[in-house]
Amino acid sequence: MGGHATSTASIYKTVNGGTSWQPISAANRIFKIFFADSNNGYALSVDVTGAGKMIKSIDGGANWLDETTPKSNLRGIYFLNTNLGYAVGDNGVILIYSFATSVKEIPGNKVPKEFTLSQNYPNPFNPSTTISFALPLKAYVTLKVFDIMGREIATIASEKLSAGTYTRQWNAANMPSGVYFYRLQAGDYIETKKLILLR
Repeated sequence: MGGHATSTASIYKTVNGGTSWQPISAANRIFKIFFADSNNGYALSVDVTGAGKMIKSIDGGANWLDETTPKSNLRGIYFLNTNLGYAVGDNGVILIYSFATSVKEIPGNKVPKEFTLSQNYPNPFNPSTTISFALPLKAYVTLKVFDIMGREIATIASEKLSAGTYTRQWNAANMPSGVYFYRLQAGDYIETKKLILLR
């Protein structure tokens, strides 16, 4: 796995143990950065006003997107491993983040009025995508991915969840390009949507 380093204006990447570094992305000032693997990473970006926000890359740092957080002004991030990380906001508020290993409830949402399965984002994607779904009541939930032939290739969620809105990531790093389907089943509710992996 390559490494990443930061300066006040750019992110630099090495694939040879630090012998040489290549700038891969310009952004606001970057103070903290963490890559779970060669594609997926988070960074703390601070703008000219001093406000900090989490940004995320799923393509090795070539592009960065704002990561939605309950706090708009972050002061620091720290990841223990590829599955668990923390962010600190104003007044000492601590936020907990995870990569693709667990469902997380989106804070502050009211109880949904109906079951829904949202279109994954981004779509097409490479190699990770986010799937959101909503439950109006407590239910045992399964969220699975199938290939074009209808063969089950991944179970993203399989557990009892309270009413609320949830997100889950699917990392298809080991899968070939193509059309896939994801299906949510919660009690009697079943819905299927298409997603496209594009290398």
